[in-house]
Amino acid sequence: MVSGSSGAAVGRGRSISVVSFGFLHGPAPEADVVVDLRRYLRDPARMSADLLDLDGRDLAVMQVVLDTPGALATVHEVVALVEAAPRMTSVALGCAGGRHRSVALALCVGWGLRGKGLDVDVTHRHVHLPRVLTNGEGQSR
Repeated sequence: MVSGSSGAAVGRGRSISVVSFGFLHGPAPEADVVVDLRRYLRDPARMSADLLDLDGRDLAVMQVVLDTPGALATVHEVVALVEAAPRMTSVALGCAGGRHRSVALALCVGWGLRGKGLDVDVTHRHVHLPRVLTNGEGQSR
């Protein structure tokens, strides 16, 4: 589920970069931890047509994403991993298009890390791009 590396103690106050992205737009960004959300969190855009043109910053999308089994556990796991690995400085969360799941979870991870006293910069690499239409297997048409 989550892959990454760890290091020795550095202390609180370090800066952490949290990036959301879409695998259909290219490879994952360089990061200490890359979380691929495609296989185990359902795509909210497939749940309701009303969510298609929204993104993970919208409350309706965030609620659907966080109601998905495993979503909150993933947030807690990533926050705990970063907290336990003091040299870690970057986390990337990816879904298919980088507009729904990865955006919502990146925001939640950012909030969780800030709650631990860390300086966090959350960026969304692909949220501004148009939806990617797929054939259901993650391949663009």
